[in-house]
Amino acid sequence: MSYVVLGLDLRMPCTVTVVGDCKISECTLGDGGAIEPPLVGAYASAGTITFRGGNPETSFTADPKADGSYDAPHFTSNGRAFAGGESATLSATGGAVPAFTQALTYPLLFILEQPAIADGGSGTLTVPRTQDFTFAWSRGTADADVVLQGSSGASPATSVSLLCRFAAATGSATLPRSLLTRMNAGTTILVFSAGKVTTQAGPYTVTTYLAGEMLTPSKTAAVSLLLQ
Repeated sequence: MSYVVLGLDLRMPCTVTVVGDCKISECTLGDGGAIEPPLVGAYASAGTITFRGGNPETSFTADPKADGSYDAPHFTSNGRAFAGGESATLSATGGAVPAFTQALTYPLLFILEQPAIADGGSGTLTVPRTQDFTFAWSRGTADADVVLQGSSGASPATSVSLLCRFAAATGSATLPRSLLTRMNAGTTILVFSAGKVTTQAGPYTVTTYLAGEMLTPSKTAAVSLLLQ
């Protein structure tokens, strides 16, 4: 299972549409020298960021680049570091964002309940883009979200990214057709069980997720959506 911190580059020219708990970003990658829309977003460095946690303990450190952004560290456990309920910390030495420390808890991974999947079946759900898609899960808690992420290229010069955050305690959510139709067929959307902590660091609100994939009922496969 993998973990990503500070991975989205908001400096690209993007148009962002918010629908309920989801947002879709359509970003210009470049058009051969033509004038592009103004850049969206800016970075605020929090200094060196350090993560530690799990059993056995795993860790990483990330330093800001010259523009204040971070390269997103990816690391993979062998299934022993995080199984559910383990503690972790994320700390920052401070920069434009003041220093902070967060206490995190790895969630007990949520279980997909609907649509039904046979024992031992694939965790990849085929989802038509022509209609709303509703799904349901168990194990959701008040301090966690179900997070969906996916991206596709609408053309060689543009990309379309989907990000949804649903309160895990609700137990179900719907992806609206109006968003799905803006993604390409063949796009994979990942589904995460995400423990969430929010901290106020000076004027900045810092939200951190410690996440792993949602599981099928047999707990043998991670859940993902394949758009058609």
